[in-house]
Amino acid sequence: MNTIQPITFDSITPVAAPKAAHPVPARSEPAAKPAEAAPAKPVREVAPPSAEQIADLEKTANAQLADKDVHVTIAMDDDSSRVVVRVFDEQNELLHQFPSEEFLNTAERLEELRGLLFEAKG
Repeated sequence: MNTIQPITFDSITPVAAPKAAHPVPARSEPAAKPAEAAPAKPVREVAPPSAEQIADLEKTANAQLADKDVHVTIAMDDDSSRVVVRVFDEQNELLHQFPSEEFLNTAERLEELRGLLFEAKG
């Protein structure tokens, strides 16, 4: 009966890499210049959704969630002008909010810092 011997690292002998049969000649021409980066595209301004669009979206979302034990509210945050989606359970307790309060607070602080930075440069 053959027994399998475990392999230990002590029993492995390192092997040198084989030498290339045909050495690669050194490059005589200069390396190609990297392609220049394309100019950055300007950020496209997007108009915030209207109150009617937000109300329609909330109505559609709640219609799709009718068989679930949750409902959503969708509103524009006054401070950040961002759309905020809140998911509530059947007891009207908040389950999730997108974006989170922490995100909204951080975004507001970053806007303040950006304003200070541009004031200092100007």
